[in-house]
Order: sequence, then structure tokens, then C-alpha cells
Amino acid sequence: MLKSTELNNEVLYILKKNMEEGKKLSFVVDGLNVLHNNKRRRINFKRLIYLCEFLQKYSDEIYILLPEYFEYKFKDSNDFKNLIDSKRIFTIPSNENDDLFIIEFATKLNGFIISNDRFREFREDYPTVEKITLFFLIIEKDKMIHIIIPSLSQLITKEVFQIDEEVNV
Repeated sequence: MLKSTELNNEVLYILKKNMEEGKKLSFVVDGLNVLHNNKRRRINFKRLIYLCEFLQKYSDEIYILLPEYFEYKFKDSNDFKNLIDSKRIFTIPSNENDDLFIIEFATKLNGFIISNDRFREFREDYPTVEKITLFFLIIEKDKMIHIIIPSLSQLITKEVFQIDEEVNV
């Protein structure tokens, strides 16, 4: 396993290399992980919306993966409807392992995973998962959402977005 600084340097190297070679960056967002960041009980779809806006500065290839039950559970949420309308939501079938689905999706795209999951149980079968996972920090404070992706700090800076409302579960 790579040390944190070695891993960050390797991720940064891969990103810079892709950008220099003119390759499109693809981001696969672990939607459930982003929504439950910091083990919050309430679901705030604004987190996904603003994360997409943040990542969109660097790529139009942003895919949000969520369990398929979200289509039914949150069908009345305007923010969720907006995400669906953006054509960025992809559902994970209920009979699939969410984490494995996300890893395979990102691997096929040659993309980066936005998640705080370390995917330890999959490292043997997917040794590069550690190098393609970008950890994030989303801080909600004073009706603002702060988005930070530390391993990309040299390419992507911190962003702040205004929160309008939250959906409570």
C-alpha cells in the first residue's frame, strides 16, 4: 500500500499526464458515499449538484452512480429530478455490489472515482483502485457547501456554493 503523500503524487502525475496528452478526464462519483459524507443521516442532493458543477470545470464526463431504489425513494425531490434531467445519474441494479459496480464502471472508462471509500476488499482484484480514487471533503457550514479534493489541490482549488434547502430523511 502506498503512503498518502506517494499516492497523492501518483494521482497528480496521472492527472497531469492525461491533461498534457489531451485525454478527457472521466469522473465516476460514488453518489451514496457523497450523500452520506460524514455519516450524516439527512440526504442533501445539493452536495451532488455542486460537486458536479465543481468537476465540470475539468470534464463533461461525470457519472453519478446511485442504487436503483433512489429512483423510487426520492422521486418527489426536485433536486433529484434535476440530477436525473442532467443525464448524469446511472443506477446500480439492486442485485449488484455497489462498490464493485463503481470500480468496474470507472475501470472501463479509464476514469477516476470520487469517493471516501478505500475499497480495501477489492484491492487484490483491482490493484489500481487506490490510484484512481480521489478523496473529497464537503463541509456544510452557514448555509454554504465547501468542496475540497485534497489530492487535486494543485489542479483543482476549493469551491464554495450557497445552500438553498436540504432534503431530510
